Amino acid sequence: MIKRLLLFLLCVLPSAGQNVCSVRITVADPKGSPVTVPVSLRMDDGTLVGTEQTIRGVAEFCDVGWGTFSVTVGGESCGQVVVKHLYISWGATLEVPVMYRNCHGFLITGGGCALLVRVKDARGPVPNAQVRWKGASNETTTDRYGRAMLGIKFGDSGELLVAGDGYEPQSRSLECSRSKVQIEENVQLLRAPGRSP
Repeated sequence: MIKRLLLFLLCVLPSAGQNVCSVRITVADPKGSPVTVPVSLRMDDGTLVGTEQTIRGVAEFCDVGWGTFSVTVGGESCGQVVVKHLYISWGATLEVPVMYRNCHGFLITGGGCALLVRVKDARGPVPNAQVRWKGASNETTTDRYGRAMLGIKFGDSGELLVAGDGYEPQSRSLECSRSKVQIEENVQLLRAPGRSP
């Protein structure tokens, strides 16, 4: 009887898990919209299985071995979510739904990068400076602290243009990629010749 059971397991187990991905993580914001964010999977012994960027809110790890593991959603920043003590069943995909929101208030949505621009001069932050992504319609102005936020589509590369009344315009070459969805750029403005503070 035992021999028959062992023979059955040897015959059935290898085929039961064919074409089944081990783990699927689905990440959404509080409104249910897919989120683009890095997701990593680490075994409880510390071994990193891998890190993937979500595509339309989904990341998959299809070759996870035996043992318990944890899933980390988001980088080393406010709002990171960690789901611990997970394990897989052979032949079935473990579905891990996660709600993620950057707790600074900026939602990381699918489709592009969030660009935070800080504009300063020799005396400090420059409010009301014009900030624009060259060739696109998205344009904004800096707040009282010299900050502005723009969205850039994945794969876009071009120039960030910054201008202010009485300052020489400045530009920066930037690129939006899935490997870095949050970009920060500091821009120093110089007074135009003949323009006093």
